[in-house]
Amino acid sequence: MDGKYRGYIYGGKTAGTFAGGITSANTTTTATTPSTKTYYLKNPGTANTLWSAPKYTQYKASKVINSTSALASDSFTVDSAATKTKEGSLYYHVTDNNNTKVTGWIYAGALQTGENSTITSAKSITVNYVDNTTGKTVKSGVLITTSSAKPGAALGTDDAATVNKDIAASTYLPAGYSLSNASNSYVSDTTTWGSSVTVPVTANAAAGITVASSYALNATSGASEKLTTTDALAADGSTAVATDQTNFTADYQGVGGTTASQSGLATALTSAKLNKIYVPVYESDGTTQSTNAAGNKLYTKYTLNTDTLPTGITFGSSSLVLNYNAAGNYALTTGSGTMTAE
Repeated sequence: MDGKYRGYIYGGKTAGTFAGGITSANTTTTATTPSTKTYYLKNPGTANTLWSAPKYTQYKASKVINSTSALASDSFTVDSAATKTKEGSLYYHVTDNNNTKVTGWIYAGALQTGENSTITSAKSITVNYVDNTTGKTVKSGVLITTSSAKPGAALGTDDAATVNKDIAASTYLPAGYSLSNASNSYVSDTTTWGSSVTVPVTANAAAGITVASSYALNATSGASEKLTTTDALAADGSTAVATDQTNFTADYQGVGGTTASQSGLATALTSAKLNKIYVPVYESDGTTQSTNAAGNKLYTKYTLNTDTLPTGITFGSSSLVLNYNAAGNYALTTGSGTMTAE
């Protein structure tokens, strides 16, 4: 394959038909083209570069490019595949999406579906969040980039604005922290991709979670209907639901911005006596509360459906929605907190 050995060998008596000292051979076989078409270089450099044919499968097959280092951040499209008959190595025919003149065969193992981590860093701003009080790093190695990022290039006005906005976004900020100075700009139009910035943050104060509304399933229509809890009573049959919702917010707290667990919510709501509530039953006029034969006021009992509690709500939120299931009518014995099923 390297042209070192050359000379004549007997090939038979008929032109175009091999016989005797030589036989024809296929150095490659067609392989299945992968369904994923876009790839990146795994380890850019001089190893596993592009060839005019799968390496050493054709006479005078040569390298298309000696080093792929300059193509490190480029993506490539695969259009065909072949397996070397002797070694069984899989090769892909690829074209550089940034420069279609760069095309050739490359060993499949030299490609990957995502960008090389080093290259990803080179096309990003690395953000390290540091606690402004303790000086300790609370979140590091956060990579923020844009579609127009190029390694070593200046961000420019638009990308700088985007990166500064992302630095302050909850997606990137460490949970439970806020920017120490939200008005600061941490990168400018002259900052280059691949740079690192340190961003001071301050731990959020403790905060509770506020109940926004309560709903129950209508057994007749199957629809979820909002409950009017203005005059509703909590599980003990004596405390107003509104009061216990306020107590829940005050008693169940965590660092603002951190996530409350579903089980933690369920326990706290039970402690606040909101796992069961009693909603007044009204006459047709909508204002007079119904009573039983003994003159005791009637209520519909609702039990909290803990399975529907959110799993991602954060402390400080005011959007907690509680879902209940109707559990029959009850009468409140006058002068006590005793609820008796009707």
